[in-house]
Amino acid sequence: MIMRHFLMCALTILLSGATRATARPNVIVILSDDQGYGNYGFTGNPLLKTPNLDKLARTGIWLDNFYTDSVCAPTRAGLLTGRYALRCHVAWVGPYLHRDEVTIAEAFKSAGYATGIFGKWGFGGNYPFRPQEQGFDEVLVHLKGQFSPPQNKSAYFDPVVWHNGKERQFKGYCNDLWFDHAEEFIRKHRKSPFFVYLPTNLPHLPAQVPAEYSEPYMKDAAHDQIARAYGMIAHIDERVGRLVKTLKKYKLRENTIIIYFGDNGAAWDQELIYTGGLRGKKARVYEGGIRQPCLISWPARWKEPRKINTIAAHIDIMPTLLAAANIKMTEVTKIDGKNLLPLLDGTPTEQLKHRTIFQQGYPTGFPAIRRCFMVRGPRYKLVQQVGRKKVEGV
Repeated sequence: MIMRHFLMCALTILLSGATRATARPNVIVILSDDQGYGNYGFTGNPLLKTPNLDKLARTGIWLDNFYTDSVCAPTRAGLLTGRYALRCHVAWVGPYLHRDEVTIAEAFKSAGYATGIFGKWGFGGNYPFRPQEQGFDEVLVHLKGQFSPPQNKSAYFDPVVWHNGKERQFKGYCNDLWFDHAEEFIRKHRKSPFFVYLPTNLPHLPAQVPAEYSEPYMKDAAHDQIARAYGMIAHIDERVGRLVKTLKKYKLRENTIIIYFGDNGAAWDQELIYTGGLRGKKARVYEGGIRQPCLISWPARWKEPRKINTIAAHIDIMPTLLAAANIKMTEVTKIDGKNLLPLLDGTPTEQLKHRTIFQQGYPTGFPAIRRCFMVRGPRYKLVQQVGRKKVEGV
């Protein structure tokens, strides 16, 4: 029922004086896995080289006070629905995304966009919880939170994944697989608007990457797994650069929105990696566990690079992108995120300037009163890190 109402609302763009379909922006959302705030060249990492992501930060918009949840599944639920994860009944890793939720892919699809997902899904692999039931036309995914045995049948080389509902094995490295198929999807749909969701599983464990990417970091990294993690991020960076070249090849770059951020803080101990001065890591609601640099680029609309310090969050991505594509929504469901277009255009509303965001996580995987929450306002942040019981080392 919700989807039928949403379809009717989305299709009103055809009657509302919107620009022609060919002029609507293409959209690419790239989400990395366990890439903390300090795991970029542009945030000051003294070892890691990320020239293509650095260029996105240098030439586009960098949201520097951008927040996610502290682990992957809640962040992904919030990104896909524009809602706080607890509204979606997603408290930790492993739950299904309920079929009644209206996803960003369903919204774009109902407005005439081709939709594709390439990478990590994480919300179940049986009907009706698969990506193809949640709005995606083209699906190439691994299904679980961690892409390695025993959760999955294979690891990062020659992976066994699901392609449009069929399980099969591919040759090569998993991240190349995601980006190769995303680029082919773009080529195929280059004459009509498309929405690409590219949630790579890198640099999540296991730390597996072709040796030529990790070798430059083996000498100076604190641990060989850190060197491989940096190599995985370098691989993402290289593929982002190639993706941009593909867009330019088909003359799509100017009117394509690219968004890049990580799903939560780094999984590595603070003593082993550069954190950008932030405290905490994955599964913690200190800044190091939930704050991300979010990069946004739309050359046709935002030509001047800017770094913005206003609070924003992953739940804002859906309403912002739908507004950018002139897709209308009604109150068929509670949306917690805010439309950031005024902020990105340089004229933020008072609501955006003075908002407060909330988060509650459960390090044990089970809800508990007063356990692991934070409230972040324009000036202060309230943190209850773990709960009533003291936990050593956090």
